[in-house]
Amino acid sequence: MKQKTCKWLAVLTTALVFACSGMAFADEPVNAAGQPMKLSLQDAIDTAMKNNAQIGVQQLQVEALDVSIEEIESKIRSLGRVDFAYQNQDYYMATEIAPAKAKASREMAVKALDYTKNSIAFGVESAYYGVLKAEKNLEFAKASLERTNTQYKNAQASFKKGSVAKLDVLSAEANVKTAEVTVKQAENGVTSAKMELAQLMGVPLTTELTLTTGLTPRTAGNIDLGAAIEKGLETDVSVATAKLNMTNSELDLQHTGYTYASKSYNYMKDEATHKSNVIQYDEAKKTLEKNVRNAYNNLATTAGNMEGLNKSLELAKESYRLTLLQYDMGMATTYDVQNAEASLRQAELGWLDAIYNNNLANAKFTYGVYSGGM
Repeated sequence: MKQKTCKWLAVLTTALVFACSGMAFADEPVNAAGQPMKLSLQDAIDTAMKNNAQIGVQQLQVEALDVSIEEIESKIRSLGRVDFAYQNQDYYMATEIAPAKAKASREMAVKALDYTKNSIAFGVESAYYGVLKAEKNLEFAKASLERTNTQYKNAQASFKKGSVAKLDVLSAEANVKTAEVTVKQAENGVTSAKMELAQLMGVPLTTELTLTTGLTPRTAGNIDLGAAIEKGLETDVSVATAKLNMTNSELDLQHTGYTYASKSYNYMKDEATHKSNVIQYDEAKKTLEKNVRNAYNNLATTAGNMEGLNKSLELAKESYRLTLLQYDMGMATTYDVQNAEASLRQAELGWLDAIYNNNLANAKFTYGVYSGGM
């Protein structure tokens, strides 16, 4: 009986081991042929969820742990009742420690799966708004080129009338050349941003993307900071990893205490490891809280900044319009017009940044991702 029991125990102590290789989905990715895609923000997120192999890997980890738990429980049941005399260190490991570790690992794997999905969604949303921002920047760059071309023509006409010097014409011409380069850079920016989004969605980089969700300010609604912190403590993968390490070290300490005295070297080493993991878990929770509070403060800042830059953009447009009227009346110089146009261009760029930053600040709370993205 004792020999048979020990054989079962040897099997049970190894049942916790699980491995997940970098497997991708067997299904063919969405839009593998690279056909043009017309998609909303949600379409882009859904596409990434279908194509991203990391989600499949995380799901397989959960399934592998489910199998491990079932196997452990099955073998414990088949082992039956063991006399106290035979309940040694191996028995305690197999019936108490291994099941507890497997369940803790399974809980961690589920959180990692959810966090991976949220991180991917956050990354796609960031890239999606990045494309919209790049497209709007190109639109503004072309408008700026059109304005500088008009200034150049006006300077040429004024020079022929003798009301401005040749230097004004050369200056206006130089501004046109600069604006042309800016348009080209903006075109490259659109191409680069679309490739970034295509990569995150798992489609060919050359896929022609047409986005249907507009670049408008978004909001995550009224945010309860305390609730956001509590939720983050439950879902953040860094906190979950630190908690798993703490749980496993506590189980190891219990296992060691089953065999060794509290003053033994083995017990004191495991005790020190566990204390270290407790400290690291506490630090992980503090870091998470700090990140959530920073994100909350940043959200308030971006909202206020966006409102201010909306007004600045309106003011810059009106200032440019009035400067053109003054120029036509001979009350403003070419340089006044150029400065007004440059101010309008800066206001447009500031407005773009404000909307982009506001939307991502809100998205952090939507997905519970506070320390970056992917």
